Amino acid sequence: MNPRDVVPVSNMPAYPWLAETPVDPAAVAANMRALKRLGDPYTDEEIDGAAAVVTGKSELDALVAYLQGLGKNAPKG
Repeated sequence: MNPRDVVPVSNMPAYPWLAETPVDPAAVAANMRALKRLGDPYTDEEIDGAAAVVTGKSELDALVAYLQGLGKNAPKG
């Protein structure tokens, strides 16, 4: 909830409302479709299953998942 509880010198502020705000499953799928049109390699199966994956999750859950995934799909070269 508060990054400074874990890392006291962090400059990241607290975002307590993220834990209370649910993810909108329809918006996630719509955003994935838009990103696919722009060249992101989402499959139709991933888009179709997105709503089920995020149902019941908060925006805080989504932020943590995003941060944990950074760098995992970096191009190899």
